[in-house]
Amino acid sequence: LARVKIGRKWGYINAEGQIAIEPLLDWTSRFSEGLAGVRIGGKYGYINRAGKMVIEPKFDRARSFVK
Repeated sequence: LARVKIGRKWGYINAEGQIAIEPLLDWTSRFSEGLAGVRIGGKYGYINRAGKMVIEPKFDRARSFVK
């Protein structure tokens, strides 16, 4: 998936250019180890490739996820 910014929000598109994860996020990172850092309401968490929040936004910073 590739990051995309529409207006002021970020989401992801697939290889065909279709929206895979709706652009509802304040910021996104690239996927690493199957997770991507996202910012919502000033806090950072992580989503999976399906767009499901797997680590709730509660952190002040987020970097690439590494197991």
